[in-house]
Amino acid sequence: GLYGGDREGLHPSRKALTFTECGRQQKVHMPTILVADDDRGDRERIGAIIETDPNLTAIYAEDGAEALAQFQTVKPDLVLTDLQMPIMDGVGLVHAVRQKCVSTPIVVMTSHGSQELAAEALAVGAASYVPKSEAKNELLNTVQHVLALATRRRPRRRSRRGPGTGTACSSGARPRR
Repeated sequence: GLYGGDREGLHPSRKALTFTECGRQQKVHMPTILVADDDRGDRERIGAIIETDPNLTAIYAEDGAEALAQFQTVKPDLVLTDLQMPIMDGVGLVHAVRQKCVSTPIVVMTSHGSQELAAEALAVGAASYVPKSEAKNELLNTVQHVLALATRRRPRRRSRRGPGTGTACSSGARPRR
């Protein structure tokens, strides 16, 4: 298959594409998207949309607290969160992630009538938002665009684990205090 080889330095949920170029094996990091939504059907639908791009991997959390715990262990390349969830809502998650890492992009998803919450999430550090009703048409393009912008802004420093093994925060960048 396309995925294989040594995954040294990558969290088990991360995929690395291994290919041979000029007789040398090369690994290319495949971005991981953390999808946080308390509705199982929405989580699965959103994950399926994300994974229509074969270069993206979706991982899942049922609420903001679980998403924050996964964020700290997995170091996803982008967080995609619903705004209305139990335990910790999307705005709380955006704020908590910003406290841990300024550079990881966050996209919020809104249901009908939660535009005020979306504005609040953008004010505390979300990069973009997508109405859930438009997810099928807009979500993948938004995620790809936000990832591309974030990749251009990140410093091109190599960590000891090698390139492409997580966000800038996982390779030594300082969180906001």
